[in-house]
Formats: sequence, structure tokens, C-alpha cells
Amino acid sequence: GQIDEGMTQYTIYRDADLDGYGAGASQISCSLPGPGYSSSNTDCDDTDDAVYPGATEDCFDGIDNNCDDIFDMNDPSCTYCGDGTVQRPNSSGVNEVCDYPVSSCSADCTAINWTLLSLKSYWGFNSGNANDSWGPTYDNGILEGDASIVTGGRNSAYALSLDGLGDDMALPLQYVTDLLAPQFTLNLWVRPSIALDRPTFGFKDSSQWNYANPFSSYDSGLNFANGSNYQRLQPGLTESSSSSWTMYTIVDDGTYYRFYLNGTEVIDHTFEDGYPDLIEYNPSHANTRQFVFGQSGFSNLLAQWYNGRYDEIRLFNRGLTAQEIRMLYQSY
Repeated sequence: GQIDEGMTQYTIYRDADLDGYGAGASQISCSLPGPGYSSSNTDCDDTDDAVYPGATEDCFDGIDNNCDDIFDMNDPSCTYCGDGTVQRPNSSGVNEVCDYPVSSCSADCTAINWTLLSLKSYWGFNSGNANDSWGPTYDNGILEGDASIVTGGRNSAYALSLDGLGDDMALPLQYVTDLLAPQFTLNLWVRPSIALDRPTFGFKDSSQWNYANPFSSYDSGLNFANGSNYQRLQPGLTESSSSSWTMYTIVDDGTYYRFYLNGTEVIDHTFEDGYPDLIEYNPSHANTRQFVFGQSGFSNLLAQWYNGRYDEIRLFNRGLTAQEIRMLYQSY
């Protein structure tokens, strides 16, 4: 005879995260699965109960939440207006919720109110020059060396072009604290002309001393200084590829210095890299200084000129939130 003849057999799978979907090797059971087991083995992450087939895709977390092998804004369930939690100031100055799906997104929802975001200066190069088209005229850019405004911007007609051989865009001489508020955000798009590179910027005439350069980016670090001391957020901004435009965002939110690449925060505040991101020194200097895009502000080998294009440079008078930075990346 046979053992257990006439019994219905069920193929089940371990459901470790109790989300109703299992994974791994199959097992045979004589009864329907209870908690901790499932008849489905389609869970792509059985350690996370928010990840399973049919789950709502979080459009900004870098995870394939619904197990369709497509994540974030590439997922067809994600929309221009975000994941249902993004709030954008509308044209009346009111925070409007961008409801999911796209059919409920209003025109106001996709129009960013730059005043409410505390925009200070904007260099978009759309008029064919380096003028600050938002803030006061004393923030107009000065093209130095062979720097030029050329066609082929990211989302517009023009961009700032640098050849990496001694050219940059400089801002007029001013006190550091007149350019950078006690809390600030620098947001910019770049596209290098070489295979991989990182954007450079800083205050001119800083010699070779990090403490003399209030805010700088070069191969050795992203630094903040007050004329006597400095702190390094990380050993150089992440390099970007010449194949596409990349958005860099550096934030002083009053507590942390933060760095975002294409809308996603890179620094995790665990101090594992050995570089403190809790703010120790705010950018300042006793003398008036000249800020430049396209080189670090240091002298000699540390000048590190950038070979590529800049576009849509924005400076804000407060530290933007992670949600606002994701909004900038998805919208512009």
C-alpha cells in the first residue's frame, strides 16, 4: 500500500517576514499553509514585509518594493508628482499634496515655488550669459579664461562650458557670509567631458590650506572652514559620468552637512568613514572672498580645474529637506 494515500499535498515556502509571500526551497505539506508559510515563492526580499509582489512602489527609496525588477521612478506605477507624499508649494504659496496617481496631480503641483524654497541665486545661462537671473546683480558670474556659454544645456538651450585648462566662472568679491547663509543648499547639474570627474568649486586665493577655503570641492575632499579650522565631509564628491547629466546637492541644515547625488543622500551619518558630518565649523572668513565654479580655489596642483559643463546652479538660503531635493531631481 501507500502511505497517506488520498491526502491532498500542498507545495509551500517559508514566509520569514510574514507578508504572505514566501521564498527559497519548497516543502510539501498535507494542509494549507499557516502564518510563516505561503503557497507563493515570488517574494524578492523575504526579510522585509514591505517588499512583495503587488506592494506599493516607493518611488525614491532605491528598492524594488513590488518585485517587478523595476525600482523607483522607473517603475510604471510611479508618477511625475511622486509617491503620494511629496508636497510642493503651489502658485498661491500653499503646500499642495500631490495625490497618487498622476490623474489627480494638478498643474500647481508641478510648478515649484522658488520663493518658498528660499532660492537666493540662480545661474541657468538661458540668456546666453552668466548672470544671476534670480538674485541681486552682485551675484552675476564672471567668465574667466576660456570659459564660455554654449548650446547644449541639460533642459535648456545653454550651459557653462569649461575646458579644465585654467577657466572658471567667478562671483564678485564679497564676504563669505553674504554669499552663504547660516544654513544653505547648493544644487547644480554637471556633465564632465572626460569619462569620470567630480565638480570643483571654492573660494579663490586659499593658497594650499584647507582652513583658508571656507567651502570647497576637489579630489581630496568636500570641505567647510572658518579661517582657522576646517572639517571634511568626505574624501571627494562622488565622480559622475560623461554619458549623462548628474545632479549634486550639498546641504547645511543647521545640524548636519549632507550630500545628495541625483536626489539620493550619500552620507549616512554613521561616522564609519571617519569624517564627521555633524556641523563643527560654518563657512566664514574675515576678509571678502571670490567664489568660483570650475576650480577649487586652491593654488598650484590643488586648483584642479573642471573639464565639462555646469547648468542650473541654484543657491538656497536654507537647508532643503530630503523630500524637497527629490522633488528638484524629479522635476528639473
